Amino acid sequence: MLSFGAVLAGMIVMGAPSIEIGRADVTFPEPQLVRIEVAAVGDGVEVGSYGLRQVEKLAEPLPGFVMHGDYGYLAAAGEDEANRHLFFDNQRGDADPREGSVAMIIDVSQWPDGEQTLLLFACNRPAAGDYVHHSMELRIEVADGRAVQSGTVVLDSLQARIAAFSVSPEIAQAGEVVEIRAATAEPLADWARWQLTVPYWIEEHETPRGFVYDPEAQKAYLTAEHGFADNTEPDADAAEGRVLLRLDTTGWPVGVHNFTLRITPEFAPDHEMAWRDLAITIRPDNPRFEIEREHDQELRQGQHFLGLVRTGEASAQACGFETTDGGRTWQKLEHGGIGLPSRLSDGTIMGMGFRSEPIEGRAGYYRTSLTVSEDGGRTVQSHEAILHVPQATAGIGHAFAAGPLFHRSIVDLPDGSLLAIFYGWFEGDESPVPGQRGAYRYRTWVMRSEDRGHTWEYHATVGYDPEIGTEGYCEAVMKRLPNGDLLSLLRTGGDNRPYHLDNPLCVSRSEDNAATWSEPERTGWEGVAPDLTVMSDGTLACSTGRPGAWLLLSDDNGRTWREGFSINAQRYSGYTSVIEIEPGVLLYGYGVRDWLDPETGERRDSLRTVRIRVRRLR
Repeated sequence: MLSFGAVLAGMIVMGAPSIEIGRADVTFPEPQLVRIEVAAVGDGVEVGSYGLRQVEKLAEPLPGFVMHGDYGYLAAAGEDEANRHLFFDNQRGDADPREGSVAMIIDVSQWPDGEQTLLLFACNRPAAGDYVHHSMELRIEVADGRAVQSGTVVLDSLQARIAAFSVSPEIAQAGEVVEIRAATAEPLADWARWQLTVPYWIEEHETPRGFVYDPEAQKAYLTAEHGFADNTEPDADAAEGRVLLRLDTTGWPVGVHNFTLRITPEFAPDHEMAWRDLAITIRPDNPRFEIEREHDQELRQGQHFLGLVRTGEASAQACGFETTDGGRTWQKLEHGGIGLPSRLSDGTIMGMGFRSEPIEGRAGYYRTSLTVSEDGGRTVQSHEAILHVPQATAGIGHAFAAGPLFHRSIVDLPDGSLLAIFYGWFEGDESPVPGQRGAYRYRTWVMRSEDRGHTWEYHATVGYDPEIGTEGYCEAVMKRLPNGDLLSLLRTGGDNRPYHLDNPLCVSRSEDNAATWSEPERTGWEGVAPDLTVMSDGTLACSTGRPGAWLLLSDDNGRTWREGFSINAQRYSGYTSVIEIEPGVLLYGYGVRDWLDPETGERRDSLRTVRIRVRRLR
């Protein structure tokens, strides 16, 4: 079995195959016809076909469309032909004789009045293997059997650029006025609208004071109409192309409040032409902490940051890189690093594979990889680990899992044994995940090893609740506290899905070396994949997020988590990691989808680290 480090190293070297639509043009040969001309190129894979499908799952397809699976597709061929939902270059249905370009003719004469949102795509099908594709949204507006040209457009072709942006102050006391300023590089079209909203779906009680909640959209907006034109309320800047929004934070609860300022077409208010994510942190009246950030930098491109581990004095490894100066500079590792690592009390670094596989002929037994370094991460040894979990079953959560899933934490006990935290399902754990067919809510448990990680036995359940969150208890972290207790923080879901919006980040405690655990309690925060470190002064620091990346601090052994700070406001991904790299200084890693490069204005996925100085005020 490949170690996580080997897989990670391969990901760094090899780029995934991709397809990109380079051109998508809309014309109108006749009032009732829409012609969409599209061309795409592949990198490491051939473009096999093109298609156009409805975004919504409907019982009946639009006229001229045929059902394939759960969706209606524009028909490219007759009923008896295979793959009739796909268009092939210079074959049936293609109205463009040029090589490398396909044109589709859409007859809207029998369509109902209104707008339809369709997905235009290019993909590698009918080739076998992994599905590779690129898609764009096409909006078609129809009135009296004719296409409304002003409302028919490839939404991705509508662009704007926010050239200047600021939020002041980013950290405030409730009642302060926060000013958001933005300016565009070019004048906006008359139909362009500014919009200030929340990044994900929320419950009504989470609506900040001064915002309007839309129960159908499950979102909060600064204005009841969702968007506003330049130089109209609430814009307080009279200059063209500039907006100034003044937010009165009176009544806002303590915590991190994430928003998105975006420019949208009036006729498609959910489409982002340009956007900036932002966070406003409301401090308590008597704060206990303040922080200072420095050396925020990119390690490499990517989205999910996991696996930050301290390897020595001012030294750490993460994502195939190493620092020896406290995170100020990083160098690439030759061996690719240790996947999901933990540092034991004797300095040994140990990690296991995320997934496990059942052992044929041995019910309740599973195998996974074990990686160990006894020299500060300079060299790594790979072994096989055997897990014995008699009640465990396969299941579907985020994806199919054949066996228990390891997540990030190995802790050594005074008697030399090891504890590790896992999640998955036991027999009878069949509470459905809202909005995901065939998936069940997770259980989280601890396993114990008495032979330095080579074999593991089920020890105790940390948490199972058939009704908690979207996903149940998962992606947990576990640490030993200065008083000897074990503390675990547990994810229960994420608000980037609209089906279930109560997804608390929970905490559980054990006072008997993980034999029993307290009933998980809410921390007052939501978040995914929490990480936890115990600082030298006893402060507990938790990294989590989504939307954005946050730092949560506790000075009472994790019993309360009142204070938090935004580390990055970009809405995705929230997969983070944190350690204390030197007394009073945290090294925090986070992943960002579509990180905005301030120098070029371009966006890319980015795995990043930042040093954070934490100071106790009292």
